[in-house]
Amino acid sequence: MFEDYNNHISTSVLIVEEKLIWFDFADDKPFHSSGLHCASFFRIVGIVTDLMEVGGCDINQTDSKSNTPLVWAALGGNEGLVKILLGWDGVNPDQPGWMDRTPLAWAAYRVHVGVVKILLRQDDVNPDQPDKESITPFCWAAMRGHEGVVQILLGRDDVNPNQPDNGGLTPL
Repeated sequence: MFEDYNNHISTSVLIVEEKLIWFDFADDKPFHSSGLHCASFFRIVGIVTDLMEVGGCDINQTDSKSNTPLVWAALGGNEGLVKILLGWDGVNPDQPGWMDRTPLAWAAYRVHVGVVKILLRQDDVNPDQPDKESITPFCWAAMRGHEGVVQILLGRDDVNPNQPDNGGLTPL
């Protein structure tokens, strides 16, 4: 049943339509993804679990926007799905996606406090990882006024609240 999910046109059309509503980038380039990306994007836990059981999926595979299934799950704020994906052998919880933003950066940007907490419990997540514009998760949270995420990140020794972005601006 799940053997022919890769790059299926129906998933691409659904994601393109949905991302125009809630995702922060849209362009005219064709969008290609796997079934795991699609299930993660739409937060369909049962299909993600089934795909994990069937095997043959690469948990760190990127779609045509450079996003992994974990990036999509973090963007969507589904804590259960994030936990499931983090339980997958070989998952890279700090693998950047579009604009070199990590799952933590996207969760901070979208103010998914629960997902931020889950990701910060991972030993191999860098909470101060800048994206392509040198914007860190703390900076995203501060710029967008997300006090809860700001407080969580400020409580860590490995977060620099004075890290400037490419334009020389600091979060404060």
